[in-house]
Amino acid sequence: MMRKLSMAVVFFVAFFLGACSSTPGIEKRTIEGGPGDPIEVSLIGASQPMMMFSRGSELPQQVNFQFEVSNNSDGPLTVQRIQVYQHGSAPIQLESAQGGFDTTIDPGHDQTFTVNATARQMRPARQGDEASIIIRADVALTNGDSYVYTFSVPIGLSVQ
Repeated sequence: MMRKLSMAVVFFVAFFLGACSSTPGIEKRTIEGGPGDPIEVSLIGASQPMMMFSRGSELPQQVNFQFEVSNNSDGPLTVQRIQVYQHGSAPIQLESAQGGFDTTIDPGHDQTFTVNATARQMRPARQGDEASIIIRADVALTNGDSYVYTFSVPIGLSVQ
């Protein structure tokens, strides 16, 4: 009985130590982006999703987002990925999308990134519908930090 208990303790300790030493972890932080941060993200271009009053409303739409990431820090930063998702609900629903980049930006420089997404109209357009969708862009750096920014993207109306 004592032998079984000591074997269990040895197994647990070995498992615990193995789990702790398997991969050096990077502390990950998610930060709501704003002034004074090491990076600044701007939405510099987006194709406009369309709300349709008649035919074609059920078809998926490709939406392209162009972001400019500025490095305001004292050292180089590497953008690992940018994830885009819709915040809130609207007649147009954006499917979450991301782009993987692994692009280094030197201090004081900017880099443009494009993320392609798909949007779907969930119901026919109605008078009084919001003319925009709110998106969130989550910019992940290789140092473990993620900066999240919120943007409003206009929706076009099409009567066909």
